[in-house]
Amino acid sequence: MHYSFDLEIPANTLEAAKISLVCPVNYGILRQVEIFFPWGCAGLVHVQIHRFQRQIFPSNIDSDYADNDYHLKLEEYYPILELPYSLVVWGWNLDDYFDHTITFRFSVIHPSAISTISGTAITKEELEALLGTYEIGAG
Repeated sequence: MHYSFDLEIPANTLEAAKISLVCPVNYGILRQVEIFFPWGCAGLVHVQIHRFQRQIFPSNIDSDYADNDYHLKLEEYYPILELPYSLVVWGWNLDDYFDHTITFRFSVIHPSAISTISGTAITKEELEALLGTYEIGAG
């Protein structure tokens, strides 16, 4: 399943007052994340992606993505296996004059769609080995 969400961030939105958008997705494995920074952002628009009140992208906590005229594309194996099946995007905009809209795109596949190198469906044990342990809940 492919999803696209736009986060419009007003001018002069400080980090302390950052805005959020809940992005509902299906149960599954998040395989791809894309973030589009349009021309004009000038590195003044900052975004993060959270799940369960915990920042997951970028992976280094208290960091963010900020750019100008740039399309960021990430390949992932992030599990979305517990309710709510959603991601939350957060953003702030230090631009004094202009609002900016950042587009987020997500691809989520059902765990059964992941196959081994031989092309056979992946087993539950292989999936757990691939994903490893992950932290859920408020962090």
